[in-house]
Amino acid sequence: EILTPLVIGYGSEASLGIIAQAIQVLGGVGYSTEYPVEQYLRDSKILTIWEGTSFIHANDLIGRKMRMKEGAPFARWLASIKESDGVPRATDMIRNLVAAQEATARTARSLFPLVDKANDQPTMDLLTQRLEIHEKTAWMLRSLLED
Repeated sequence: EILTPLVIGYGSEASLGIIAQAIQVLGGVGYSTEYPVEQYLRDSKILTIWEGTSFIHANDLIGRKMRMKEGAPFARWLASIKESDGVPRATDMIRNLVAAQEATARTARSLFPLVDKANDQPTMDLLTQRLEIHEKTAWMLRSLLED
């Protein structure tokens, strides 16, 4: 429940950027009704309104989620985030980043069966794009660790 405003806010805001890139690929034709991209842009924008604005979700996170049950759930969530002791060496930071990218990719990959079962193609597309980004980022970071 703590992450709900973050997930909704991220999904609706990220979709705008992704659709804008799709329109760029198609050029001016992307705005025409011959391609569904123009409808996706309108739908994506309405997500930020129907699901609540980023401002509303930020207020929900700070005003309610962080304070519910005297802050205990939020404190548990924060405690689950691993902190490094001191300033790690550059190679250790890169290893941490690789591990985080790989964990994110595993999580995204694990969601595919659920999204497929729901027949949610837009989310499937977003997951595919995010998975590709995290896998490529992990690959590039791993290359920095090679001798």
